[in-house]
Amino acid sequence: MSVWYEMEELVPIVGRLARKYTSGDSTSISYEKAEQLMGAVLYCIREAGAQRKWAVADRENLTAETAYLTGAACVEKKTKRALRLYHQILKNFDSYEQHCLNETITKGMPEYFRWYDPIFAPQETLLTLDYPVLEDLKDYTGIDCVERWLSRVKQEQQFLHCFPRADLIWMLEEYDEDYRDGMDNLCEMVLSVCVKQVLAGKSLANRVFGREEENRIRETLEQGGARLLDEKIYPVLRKLVSKAGRDADALWFYLFPAIDSAFVRIQYTARHKGQEADDRVIEIELQREVTYETETTTAGLQRQSAEPGTVDFA
Repeated sequence: MSVWYEMEELVPIVGRLARKYTSGDSTSISYEKAEQLMGAVLYCIREAGAQRKWAVADRENLTAETAYLTGAACVEKKTKRALRLYHQILKNFDSYEQHCLNETITKGMPEYFRWYDPIFAPQETLLTLDYPVLEDLKDYTGIDCVERWLSRVKQEQQFLHCFPRADLIWMLEEYDEDYRDGMDNLCEMVLSVCVKQVLAGKSLANRVFGREEENRIRETLEQGGARLLDEKIYPVLRKLVSKAGRDADALWFYLFPAIDSAFVRIQYTARHKGQEADDRVIEIELQREVTYETETTTAGLQRQSAEPGTVDFA
């Protein structure tokens, strides 16, 4: 969402935020802190816009101050909601021995909620979120990014819990025996093995996978091609995902692109005698593609100093 307000409308809000930051002792702060506070104001205004789905008429009747306060309230609610979500995840959390996911959830997240500042720096994400969920979050920052990441981790945990733990560990090791020290998405690895099992005519509980199964996959792909997705793969995995109950539809929509991607990679490898497809090849060959776009805007801060290295909002 674009920010429609002029700088002269925003600076007074930053000034009031600066006084709050200094506990009323001063209106003079560093350039860096002024930029941070301006970023906080813009972030909250964008939050308000995302919640209200503003039209032009709304903009004409909403002051920058009201928009900021509305957005700040949204940030506060999201922060509390994200913390509740985190605690929900912890109840049944299983990293399946992958260090990256375990470190992010058990060590990174507590530090995030300890240091995240929803008032003076809501736009700061703080964590690198090394474990990659299946959604690209590069356009999200602050609590938006963290809450969305947590919601995706919750969905992924729901999917992974559909398998007996021993079977799932086998799948992960089948995909990559060093997965514990890697930084790959667990669902992506599991889905890849699931697709191969379906193509090989094996049940998802099968733990035997060798040359015979690889040959059968190639034969199946030669005979069926892309229609195998609708005829074989989707039905099996859709039934598996249905174990998630009322969340099954949302979970299926989330996993769907990764299923297609896994199929394309396996198909490419079979056609090219073991050569693995890179991401560019996947982009070209995928028949279905889901993208997430977030309009981002930036605003400069005109610096007016009362003293060298400071901005005065008095």
